[in-house]
Amino acid sequence: MVRNIRRFGRTGAGLAVLGLALAGCGAVAQAQSQPPAATQQQSAMNMPAMDTAPADAAAPAASGSTVTIAKYMFGPDTLTVPVGTTVTWTNQDGDPHTVVAKDGSFRSAALTKGATFQHKFDKAGSYQYLCSIHPFMLATVVVTP
Repeated sequence: MVRNIRRFGRTGAGLAVLGLALAGCGAVAQAQSQPPAATQQQSAMNMPAMDTAPADAAAPAASGSTVTIAKYMFGPDTLTVPVGTTVTWTNQDGDPHTVVAKDGSFRSAALTKGATFQHKFDKAGSYQYLCSIHPFMLATVVVTP
């Protein structure tokens, strides 16, 4: 490339020819960096499936003092329990999740599929929590006196 610059000099015509040459090299490099369509399809087929739910899907059901983690949601999204209750979260997703209080009052380690986390609520109040790995996952435990 340097040889071409010297040969064409710094004239307007020389720079124009050099610009076309560089543009052509860029097009070739771009074309070479794109895998063939068959490779793109094969790559997509090798991607692991991700367990996602449609945006309008209902949160997984839970009862009593349990919260189910499934389809990237906490269910129920609001759980009401009396003071002194121990709440148990169970991850049913294939991906790990955490349970982290926004006020810092409780925090789980990463929960793999089937793992559980428990926290006893000794004070009345509203406790918002999320998954620190997937922060769009939000829910609340309301503790009544």
